[in-house]
Amino acid sequence: MTLREKVSRLDDYSGELAQAVEKLEIERSRGALNRDEQMDFLGDLRRTMIEKDLTPLKKRGFVMLLVGLVAGCGAAFLPPSVPNQMGFRLGAGGLALLCLAFSAWTFTRFFRRRGRDQAWLGSLEAAVAKGGTIFDVP
Repeated sequence: MTLREKVSRLDDYSGELAQAVEKLEIERSRGALNRDEQMDFLGDLRRTMIEKDLTPLKKRGFVMLLVGLVAGCGAAFLPPSVPNQMGFRLGAGGLALLCLAFSAWTFTRFFRRRGRDQAWLGSLEAAVAKGGTIFDVP
């Protein structure tokens, strides 16, 4: 994913990131691209990636984990006086398994995306540290 594609996917209604990329491209075309400005942009991009991509995934995974644990505890500690106890246990157990599986899938996506994003941002930071620009990395 290119820098412009990533920024357009993450940018909010204000368009701050897109404007920052355009400003950096203009400065690059003039030959006045500053290393500190690029690092500031990468810091903003990292915060936005965490806020818009990773945090919702993590929250969704924790909510599904909590729902699965509550459903599993409901199935395990059901009082014997409940009518149709076996049906309720099967339903709550099935819901618990489904929620726990969805939670595991969400956390897997979270860790993969976080690793991929950190590696990509690390390559951008390494390019800037070597004296290149953020536009040199595909």
